[in-house]
Amino acid sequence: MTGRSPEGVIFIPFHFAEAAANTLTDPRLDKRAKIPDFKVCAVQVRKTVPPARPGAETPLTDRGAIKDPVGV
Repeated sequence: MTGRSPEGVIFIPFHFAEAAANTLTDPRLDKRAKIPDFKVCAVQVRKTVPPARPGAETPLTDRGAIKDPVGV
Protein backbone atom coordinates (compact mmCIF):
# COMPACT_ATOMS: atom_id res chain seq x y z
CA MET A 1 0.00 0.00 0.00
CA THR A 2 1.38 3.40 -0.95
CA GLY A 3 -0.94 5.79 0.84
CA ARG A 4 -1.94 7.29 -2.51
CA SER A 5 -5.08 5.15 -2.92
CA PRO A 6 -7.51 4.13 -0.18
CA GLU A 7 -7.62 0.49 0.92
CA GLY A 8 -9.83 -1.54 -1.42
CA VAL A 9 -9.06 0.68 -4.43
CA ILE A 10 -6.85 -0.32 -7.36
CA PHE A 11 -5.49 2.31 -9.73
CA ILE A 12 -4.45 1.53 -13.31
CA PRO A 13 -3.27 4.38 -15.56
CA PHE A 14 -5.13 4.58 -18.87
CA HIS A 15 -2.71 6.96 -20.57
CA PHE A 16 -0.18 4.49 -21.97
CA ALA A 17 -1.19 2.37 -24.98
CA GLU A 18 1.19 -0.43 -23.98
CA ALA A 19 -0.68 -0.85 -20.68
CA ALA A 20 -4.05 -1.40 -22.45
CA ALA A 21 -6.03 -0.99 -19.23
CA ASN A 22 -9.29 -0.69 -21.16
CA THR A 23 -8.99 -4.35 -22.17
CA LEU A 24 -9.13 -5.28 -18.48
CA THR A 25 -12.24 -3.29 -17.61
CA ASP A 26 -15.92 -4.13 -17.85
CA PRO A 27 -17.33 -3.68 -21.39
CA ARG A 28 -20.75 -2.47 -20.14
CA LEU A 29 -22.02 0.94 -21.22
CA ASP A 30 -22.95 3.66 -18.76
CA LYS A 31 -26.76 3.83 -18.99
CA ARG A 32 -26.92 7.61 -18.88
CA ALA A 33 -23.88 8.68 -20.89
CA LYS A 34 -23.94 5.74 -23.34
CA ILE A 35 -20.16 5.40 -23.11
CA PRO A 36 -18.03 2.55 -21.73
CA ASP A 37 -18.16 2.34 -17.93
CA PHE A 38 -14.37 2.23 -17.49
CA LYS A 39 -14.22 4.13 -14.21
CA VAL A 40 -15.60 1.43 -11.91
CA CYS A 41 -15.39 -2.35 -12.23
CA ALA A 42 -14.85 -5.31 -9.94
CA VAL A 43 -11.44 -6.96 -9.84
CA GLN A 44 -9.89 -10.08 -8.40
CA VAL A 45 -6.32 -9.71 -7.18
CA ARG A 46 -3.99 -12.67 -6.94
CA LYS A 47 -0.36 -12.75 -5.87
CA THR A 48 1.94 -13.95 -8.62
CA VAL A 49 5.64 -14.58 -8.99
CA PRO A 50 6.99 -12.44 -11.83
CA PRO A 51 9.52 -13.96 -14.22
CA ALA A 52 13.15 -13.14 -13.51
CA ARG A 53 14.37 -10.09 -15.44
CA PRO A 54 17.87 -8.63 -15.42
CA GLY A 55 17.84 -5.37 -13.45
CA ALA A 56 14.40 -5.99 -11.90
CA GLU A 57 15.91 -5.81 -8.42
CA THR A 58 17.06 -2.21 -9.08
CA PRO A 59 14.56 0.29 -7.59
CA LEU A 60 12.47 2.20 -10.15
CA THR A 61 13.85 5.53 -8.92
CA ASP A 62 17.40 4.34 -9.69
CA ARG A 63 16.31 3.23 -13.18
CA GLY A 64 14.80 6.66 -13.93
CA ALA A 65 11.27 5.27 -14.17
CA ILE A 66 10.00 7.46 -11.31
CA LYS A 67 10.97 11.11 -11.66
CA ASP A 68 9.10 12.57 -8.68
CA PRO A 69 8.60 9.96 -5.93
CA VAL A 70 5.89 10.80 -3.41
CA GLY A 71 7.12 11.63 0.08
CA VAL A 72 10.71 12.42 -0.89
